Amino acid sequence: MLIDDLETSDEDIFLGVTYRGKPFTGTAVDESDGYAEYHYLDGSGHGRCFSRYPDGQMEDEFFLDHGKLLSETCWYGDGSVKSRFTSDPLLHQDFLPDGTLIREETAGYLKTWYDSGALKQDFSYSDLKMTCYAPDGTWIARQNGQHSNRGEIIFVMERSSFQFNDPFLRTHYLELLEDPDFYPFFLRWLPEPPKHPPARRDWLPKFPRKYEAPLWVREVVCAMISSENLSIKNDGISLAEAYAVQEARPLLRQCLGCRQIPLPAYYRGGSGCSLTIAQRASAALRNIPPQHSGQP
Repeated sequence: MLIDDLETSDEDIFLGVTYRGKPFTGTAVDESDGYAEYHYLDGSGHGRCFSRYPDGQMEDEFFLDHGKLLSETCWYGDGSVKSRFTSDPLLHQDFLPDGTLIREETAGYLKTWYDSGALKQDFSYSDLKMTCYAPDGTWIARQNGQHSNRGEIIFVMERSSFQFNDPFLRTHYLELLEDPDFYPFFLRWLPEPPKHPPARRDWLPKFPRKYEAPLWVREVVCAMISSENLSIKNDGISLAEAYAVQEARPLLRQCLGCRQIPLPAYYRGGSGCSLTIAQRASAALRNIPPQHSGQP
């Protein structure tokens, strides 16, 4: 039976599968790109399933129990293991083609590694503690779980729950920005003015009119605007507007010729920005007073 002859859901081809209106039991194959073989019982994936690359090399093999994934192994085209998964006990591992482990998740923790094999993130699920590391092993950021009103430990992204390695970040912030795993934490590293809590949950700060960001923060913002990464450049423009960074005005004028729309930023889950870099820069220039000063 060809898989295309079955009625399946777009979201999951292993649940609610029917043939001529009845739950399907049997074997279905897909020969559109290599070869795949799936087994079903009463309309749900069940038993051993696998797929092969066009050259015959195994691509993945997984075992189902009435639609529930029990285990899976995936391979690269050269035959090296790409990932492994088991549901009981939970274990999910991802590998580079050379065999380097870059991600491992269990019921108790999540760890990631750089391509070099150096530890990148260590997140404990039991106490919700996380530490991020630079490629040379230096810790970058630490976060501890917070106690809720019910006494439960919860994971929050508020700046008060973080510790940052300020000297290291001030030197390496731009290269770290290029890493999507670190990007959300970098934004929370940027300071808030004393006795002025955020006016909204969005990451953009909102300050009193007379607030002036420290010099190093203004340098960070200018470096972001100068980045070739459009998402970083776009967020730098937003920060320049929020901090009213006078030094950014020449860089913003240079952005007026950029008609590109940045991709969604790393930490956002939406569709991204609909404005071009030039439009964002133009708006920021209008909202940053030419002679901005933090003095009364």
